[in-house]
Amino acid sequence: MTDYTIYTTPAMTAPDGGQSDLINANSQHPHLIATAATCLALSFIFLASRLFTKAYLLKTLDLEDCKYTNRLTVQLLTV
Repeated sequence: MTDYTIYTTPAMTAPDGGQSDLINANSQHPHLIATAATCLALSFIFLASRLFTKAYLLKTLDLEDCKYTNRLTVQLLTV
């Protein structure tokens, strides 16, 4: 009996005209990192602009700006 590992042995043979390549397989990891970094950067920009508007232009920063409330859950529980 030969040693098989799940990382280098395909589950089935490749279709006609195709070739199985588990060593240099396609990966979406770079796309995942780029998407996460873009979303993080955009959320930081919007958060910074909101805090700038509240603190510098309106000169007011209340406790509700730092507090998390899930109003949908509260509304569903009171109905």
